[in-house]
Amino acid sequence: SINFLGKFGFEITPKQRLQVTANYFNDDQSQNGELDLTVGETPGIQKARSTGVPVQFINSPDPFDRATILALSYTNDDIFNSQLQALGYYRKTKTSDLLFDDRNFDPDAPLEVNRSVVDSERFGGRLQTETPILNNLSLLWGGDYSNEDSEGNFDVFDTNEFDNSDRSRAREIGTAIRIPAYEIENLGFFSQLQWDATESLAFSGGVRYENINVSVVDNWIDGDTGIAAEGGEQSLDDVVFNAGIVYKATQDISLFTNFAQGFSLPNVSRVLQNPNEGFNFEEDVELTSPQKIDSYEIGVRGQWNNVQATLAGFYTYSDLGTSLEIIEIGQDIQVLRAAQRNYGVEFAVDWQASKKWQLGSTFTWVEGDLKDSETDEFLASTGFEIAPIKLTAYVENETLPGWNNRLQALYVGSRDRAFDDEVDPIGVDDYFVMDLISSLELGSGELSLGVRNLLNNQYFNVPNQINAGFEEGDSFALASRGRTFTLNYRFSF
Repeated sequence: SINFLGKFGFEITPKQRLQVTANYFNDDQSQNGELDLTVGETPGIQKARSTGVPVQFINSPDPFDRATILALSYTNDDIFNSQLQALGYYRKTKTSDLLFDDRNFDPDAPLEVNRSVVDSERFGGRLQTETPILNNLSLLWGGDYSNEDSEGNFDVFDTNEFDNSDRSRAREIGTAIRIPAYEIENLGFFSQLQWDATESLAFSGGVRYENINVSVVDNWIDGDTGIAAEGGEQSLDDVVFNAGIVYKATQDISLFTNFAQGFSLPNVSRVLQNPNEGFNFEEDVELTSPQKIDSYEIGVRGQWNNVQATLAGFYTYSDLGTSLEIIEIGQDIQVLRAAQRNYGVEFAVDWQASKKWQLGSTFTWVEGDLKDSETDEFLASTGFEIAPIKLTAYVENETLPGWNNRLQALYVGSRDRAFDDEVDPIGVDDYFVMDLISSLELGSGELSLGVRNLLNNQYFNVPNQINAGFEEGDSFALASRGRTFTLNYRFSF
């Protein structure tokens, strides 16, 4: 794993600044085996294991994940009595997955041995200005634009050579379309008012207009099914609003409430995968109804000399939400458009017990429901989208001047609602993880030693637990990392 990050900025004048940021990372991975599918033949839930046979890729690189990100920002703190911020960016990513044998799930699969490769390129910018209107009233306004081009393909490998080499040699012999090339253009304009009515009462409110255009390549042959499909172009736009109030009840305690609307597309890449016979993007996909979400939040925030705490509750609702459904491991993921609601409670507290001791904790409970199209009743959302109860805690100590030690813990609870409603194939069990982080000021920088999963617990994260509930799903029940050591040194110059 290689990651380079660089920033260069300079002040043009005392009130103007220009900054360039560049980031490149490349994660390479050797495939030292495939998932052993015989694990799923044993009753009960097992841990996934590898066949232990390394795969040599020929005419094709090892699996990787690469990205290049460039950004240019400009700020001016005094232009026509306003503050201006401008940002332009460019991002290019490419991901090549592990090898996958479709025959394990469908002996007649046309692609047989393959892997997914996804390319994405995006550029855009944002321009915003904060203008004071009165001493206690200001307006933030501006616009943003983004353009994204994406496509996904299958690398197809020689099946005979793969089988004859005991599944150890993967020679690329061609490619096929997984996700047809598509482009998404997004243009938005916004304005936001901030009014400090009194020393203890503040109001905010805003409006945003958004226009989205989606263009899909004219025609393509789906590599997984061999079906011919047609693309086209669709556009949609809408206006969303937000409003909020903050009331400072005492010197230490503030009450707040917010309403906000969100506006987004369903997952276009999912919509375009594995099309039905005669699929036509312009005729068969209704994008005129975006995913519009209404969000409500209410809470209380306290800040004392050495204690900070926040308690908040939220509720979101969408008439036409987007949810993903997995019928069976190895089969396609379906996109469901139906009424959806999420709700929950969040709590956080931090306590600086002394100059050397700090403690803190967070608690998060979230639930969600999706309306069933057949019964018109709300059922529990899948565990792929709704996490169980999460509790975190930490204690940090300055053991010696310049030497700090932090012990932190994570507890993820169980969740059976989706299983009881026959949405998930299995319930989710709880798990507990602890980490230790020790940092020491050394020279002009800081040396840090981390021990993740300090107790070396074997556990399965939530998605992998759910995968294990499908038929032969144990083969995909990947255990999370055991005890892991990391050593870092960071310095600034």
